[in-house]
Amino acid sequence: MDRNLKQAFDDTVSEGVPDRFADLIAQLSEKTKNAGTQ
Repeated sequence: MDRNLKQAFDDTVSEGVPDRFADLIAQLSEKTKNAGTQ
């Protein structure tokens, strides 16, 4: 069972972050940074 879990985790990690999620994270980070400067 441990081997299957590790394989599933490794496969998921190797997929990377889809561009849509990376863009969303960047937008949220920018809003958070800007909120702190007001």
